[in-house]
Amino acid sequence: MYSNFQSFQPQRDILKKHIAYFYFDQADDAGFEKKYSFFPHTYSTLSFYKNAVIEQNHDLYNIECGKGNSLLQLLTRQQSIKTVKQEGRLDKIGIVFYPLGLNHFIREDYHVLAKEDVQPFLPANAHQWEDMSGQCFAAADINDKITILETFLAAQYREKDFEHLYTAVELLGNVTEQETIQAVAAKAFMSPRNLNRLFQKELAMTPEIFRVISRFRYIMQQKAVLKRDQNLTQLAYESGYFDQASLTKTFKRFTSLSPRQFFEHCTLVGENGTVWFFYDTKNVV
Repeated sequence: MYSNFQSFQPQRDILKKHIAYFYFDQADDAGFEKKYSFFPHTYSTLSFYKNAVIEQNHDLYNIECGKGNSLLQLLTRQQSIKTVKQEGRLDKIGIVFYPLGLNHFIREDYHVLAKEDVQPFLPANAHQWEDMSGQCFAAADINDKITILETFLAAQYREKDFEHLYTAVELLGNVTEQETIQAVAAKAFMSPRNLNRLFQKELAMTPEIFRVISRFRYIMQQKAVLKRDQNLTQLAYESGYFDQASLTKTFKRFTSLSPRQFFEHCTLVGENGTVWFFYDTKNVV
């Protein structure tokens, strides 16, 4: 039996600004097994597993689903490749936030909760998130699940003054415009030092690594999602790489594969741009 992966964009305007999409991933077979890798991103993801336990071995996360009474909550913001192996009856909810998006739904500074690439999600009001996810898992209809998610998130929303930081995020994310860090800081009305401090506090990464990951994700979006037929050299220059060799170096760093190898084997999952690399197990997707 294969897993049922479905992705949906939020409907409420206030959520559309901060959340890229929700997804639900389910498999009813106790013998289900899936192994895949996911890659550096400027987005943050909250994952909720029903009845699951996790064991980490370096960058491999073994998740045994359908065991025990525990609800597994994970916050992911990553700068390196991560691999997940899921076994058992899978019931998972994902919330994928744009850069700075999750910050509007938590009370803590982002870096307090996101000290690692992947960690348990432990905000001050964790019990409220647990109650919400429990209600989602109990709901049989997908539309009811989405309503529960959106109602809860709208209630958690807090406006935060990130005006200048959003300017910097937009400039650094626009990889076809090759601004220096100094120029980005100036346009965001702050010093490079303050820009770096705020990125570390609210995004848990430096402006430079944010731009490197943005370039990598731009290439992935153009080839794997939009299916553009430009060759990799053209896309490398378009997105700010010096040459294809620089692009290849980044892909080796972030995927352990050359760009050509990666795009031959990666899989687009759902309808909102999720790109995973699946390994050959008895159930692949």
